Amino acid sequence: QLGKKTGGHVVSCFDEVKYIQDENFAKLELANEKLEKAEKMVSTLSLEKKELMEKMKSVKMVNSRQDKLVKDLVHKKIEEEARYVDVKVQTMPGPECVATEMQTDEMEEPEKPEPAPTLCSACTTPLNGDCSGLFSRRSSLGDARSSRRSSMDESYLA
Repeated sequence: QLGKKTGGHVVSCFDEVKYIQDENFAKLELANEKLEKAEKMVSTLSLEKKELMEKMKSVKMVNSRQDKLVKDLVHKKIEEEARYVDVKVQTMPGPECVATEMQTDEMEEPEKPEPAPTLCSACTTPLNGDCSGLFSRRSSLGDARSSRRSSMDESYLA
């Protein structure tokens, strides 16, 4: 009986070892599968990375071309504006011309015409005290003869 117990114990140890080996082998196979999946993912990601890098290069090239075009267009527009301003400046008087015009305007004040003296409607003399005022009453009444006389006097004096 002792041998049987010992033999049975030995068999059970082998079974346990076999079970652990099987378990470890299953874990190893699962780990290998995961490793293969990870390697595939890495290769896929590597390819995607390469594709993205190529796309980025092409985008950078397009962007640099667009930047160059924009810079060229802006430069051309600035040159056109500069030409337009040059032409406009050449056709307009310079600041020295404007300054001299302003100086001459300041030096030569335009003469204001003196207001024409108010004339007596009857005798066509200025109403500054020279007129006797005899006809002023008739003119205020609107006498037609006095207005005719004043127009005749004006034509005679002219």
